[in-house]
Amino acid sequence: MVEVLSPGDPRLDSVKKREIYASCGVREYWMVLPDLDQVEVLRQAPAGGFDRPILLEPGDVLTTPLLPGFELPLAELFAPEEMEESEP
Repeated sequence: MVEVLSPGDPRLDSVKKREIYASCGVREYWMVLPDLDQVEVLRQAPAGGFDRPILLEPGDVLTTPLLPGFELPLAELFAPEEMEESEP
């Protein structure tokens, strides 16, 4: 599960939805925090719910045991968009 936090109600995204996802059996949950250039990775705990979040920042590489071989360098995810040159 991947969710990009909006500027709305962060409590809804970071607390309520986390509880809902855990109760539905979501095995891994990535919460993207674009304003902070961070990704929180939450993995299902053996006893239920999620383990303590893993906080990743630019310079880190996002991987998951659920997708062997998948690698996402966060520097690429949060790289500033290049502005296209406008034609005269």
